[in-house]
Amino acid sequence: YFKQGFYDSIKQYSQESLEISKRLDDSISIAITQYQLAVHYFFRKDFAKSEALATEGFRISQRNNYINSYHLHSNILSELALVKGDLKMYGYYDRLSDSLQEEYINESGQKNVQLLDKKYETEKKEKQLILQQATINKKNTLNYILIGSTAALLIISLLSYRTYQQKRKLQEQKI
Repeated sequence: YFKQGFYDSIKQYSQESLEISKRLDDSISIAITQYQLAVHYFFRKDFAKSEALATEGFRISQRNNYINSYHLHSNILSELALVKGDLKMYGYYDRLSDSLQEEYINESGQKNVQLLDKKYETEKKEKQLILQQATINKKNTLNYILIGSTAALLIISLLSYRTYQQKRKLQEQKI
């Protein structure tokens, strides 16, 4: 609804969301919902309500260090300052919005890099485990062959010794 410009629908759903978020005491949801309502009132040209909601959401986001929400509220507050003609506050919120956006992008990038590192390390360890398992299987096979060969050699040796002993007894009986 938000991106498609259905601001009346935003108001209805956002107010319901705000009530639920307040009951659950979910500060991030409260801040995001206040931003949505602030944008609704901004486009309805009710700048006083928009500013009140944006300011409250700004405080919640700032207090809890919700970077993306903090950025969004700074952005709407800069637009509100521009509408009011307060260029000083517009510059302040605009610069703050830009720096928060950069921080959010950097933070997201770092999280992505860390995630990729973990995936790479996991894949590397899995490959290493597969290689170790193959080596263990190969050694086990060689051990079985060695044990089998030793047992066969022992049996052949015993049979040969027995046969030798029997031939010797036969020759002794002939003598």
